[in-house]
Amino acid sequence: MASGGPNGGGGSGAGAEGGGSPLGVLNREELVYTRCYCEENIYCLVRDRVPSDSRKYFTVAFVSNAMKSIKTPPLPVTWDYHVLLIHHPPSALATIYDFDTTLPFPCPFAEYYTKTLYGPAEWEEYGEMLDPVQVRAYVANRPRFFRLVGASEYLRTFASTRKHMMNPGGMEGMWLADPPVYPPITCEMGEDTLHMFLDFGASGSGGGGGWGRIVDEVAFWSEFAGEVDGIKVEEEGEEEVRVHC
Repeated sequence: MASGGPNGGGGSGAGAEGGGSPLGVLNREELVYTRCYCEENIYCLVRDRVPSDSRKYFTVAFVSNAMKSIKTPPLPVTWDYHVLLIHHPPSALATIYDFDTTLPFPCPFAEYYTKTLYGPAEWEEYGEMLDPVQVRAYVANRPRFFRLVGASEYLRTFASTRKHMMNPGGMEGMWLADPPVYPPITCEMGEDTLHMFLDFGASGSGGGGGWGRIVDEVAFWSEFAGEVDGIKVEEEGEEEVRVHC
């Protein structure tokens, strides 16, 4: 099951080749979106809104691990995976498009990373709600990895029959979440390649199949943050903003 939930607030972030995104100002409510189908939401965003000559500056990121269990702050809620779109122009700071967040759309990479991927510094603030020792162990045993796939390659290789969203127990209808209203996405590789994008190998650090490449959190930060033509990226803020899932 992909991450889903109500759309976050509107707004647009900065960052693009020349100061503005090639996608222009986007209103999430006007885009193709289906709750719990983040992989298809990102596919449609790339297909419909990213000009073909700009796709080399966009990367699709699958966030998961070998256990298909990743934590999001501030509480130990887990996704099996989530999918983001990263815009990384050569002369501006990277931004992230995530349909399922309360942050701006797009959001500066450093702000998104700090406010959605970092856990709180002190779990003790939750008092009796959580056992800090257990939470730290929980997080340590579920490291997050990122499969990075170029936008054009994603359009060429992604397909899904949506069978992963069918209710295996047959309770409360056929679907765990209602599927998109449009037909399933297919590609030249077949009718269903989603499992290839979710193959993070036995350790989560690669060794499996699929397209693109897998990096850990340090490499993910290093690739899309740092300095870009003299612009230094710094971690921003302390406040945590939850992702709806």
